[in-house]
Amino acid sequence: MTNDLKITTRPIHFTVNVTGTVQAVEALGLTRIVGAAGEPWQEFAAPKGGVVAIHEVGASDPLNGTSKLGFVVPDMETLKAVAAALCDGSDGDACDGGYEHDGDDEADGDRIRAQAVDTDHGTALQVTAPDGLTFLVDITDYAAPAAAQAAAANATKPARTDATTPARADATTTATGNRQAVEVAQIWFTKNTAAAQKLLKALGAAELVTAIDGGWDDTRMAGGGRTQIHGAKAAMPWVSAGFMLDGDLTLLRDQVIKNGLANAAVVDENWGQYLDLGIADAKGHTGLDGELTWVNRELTDFYGYRQL
Repeated sequence: MTNDLKITTRPIHFTVNVTGTVQAVEALGLTRIVGAAGEPWQEFAAPKGGVVAIHEVGASDPLNGTSKLGFVVPDMETLKAVAAALCDGSDGDACDGGYEHDGDDEADGDRIRAQAVDTDHGTALQVTAPDGLTFLVDITDYAAPAAAQAAAANATKPARTDATTPARADATTTATGNRQAVEVAQIWFTKNTAAAQKLLKALGAAELVTAIDGGWDDTRMAGGGRTQIHGAKAAMPWVSAGFMLDGDLTLLRDQVIKNGLANAAVVDENWGQYLDLGIADAKGHTGLDGELTWVNRELTDFYGYRQL
């Protein structure tokens, strides 16, 4: 499968704290493309690609503070092409992927299920991965690349006339003109990394970096945004949503601090650096343990990895 399918990374984050979450993504330079302030469903495009959806839920909702893997395509034709790719060329409404089973236990095998479903926002493709993770590929009415969406939105902003109000720092541009543009990333934690890699390959994801031991795979979708696979020992898969930066985390930290995230800090790890936005998600988690609370920097040390 070539990287021809116009699929965009769009994780869905569920939270009771929509206002705080919106503040964080706007501080990073994301642009609202769906929904208005205060609405229960809002979507934001990142300057370098990918979209994040913010879905309001109640404080007692079990989804509060969690994220789901998600993708969008621009039209029904592309959705059918995605179904055909996952179904090994079949154009039926339901299918099993054409991958060989590892054994009798489907959860440990390579079977993919994909089925068209009706949702409250229209037809979508519901996909169940071999590890049991279920996600939707939705149809949206925005087809332009996220970077173009953001540029167009910024170009149409009215000039500031209130001289007493400090200007908001552009979280994608430094004082010297260097862009610090973030990209949406969703990380799929699974014990069956090989099967997850096969699924993303069927979706046309382009591999960027992979770990030699098979425990990490970083891909970019043709429509923008990253979907990454992280090996895990837990039987049940889970998802974390955040951002990537191919640039200077220190400059980005300074910019988001100016935009109201006063506790943002660059953190050094043995694998590299990330920006902790200094906020807690709805479950009280921060940094890499939280949702939409981190920005990872692109790898610069490729020991133990293959750059593709």
